Amino acid sequence: MKESNFQLKEQRLLSIKYDFNESFESDSIQLDISSNIEIAKNEEKQIAFVKLTMNVFSTKEIKDVPFKISVTNRGVFSWKDYDEKALETLLNYNAPAILLSYQRSVVSQITAFSSITPLILPLFDFTKN
Repeated sequence: MKESNFQLKEQRLLSIKYDFNESFESDSIQLDISSNIEIAKNEEKQIAFVKLTMNVFSTKEIKDVPFKISVTNRGVFSWKDYDEKALETLLNYNAPAILLSYQRSVVSQITAFSSITPLILPLFDFTKN
């Protein structure tokens, strides 16, 4: 196995907003998840800052859902020996998938602390909108 030329150098949790609905009483709920990705590249230093925000139930009223949560983290990614097309693929699809793995544990823990079944964020295909 060979180490990749695309690396996560640092990951940082930037913000969490969580609201719990104590009066929610439904057994079935359809997940409503949205995301936002921001990328800032420094070609000279071959690094990029990728920020991922995941929102759960952000389009719903709190009275209609068990909770609302928004989590934002940022990763610093470095690379070497990639053409522009390959680099864009890595930054737009692979980097958010990597950052999501960190968010998944945060969301699971926060929801578990509310004495409800922990939410495990599903895997996402960032190549699809």
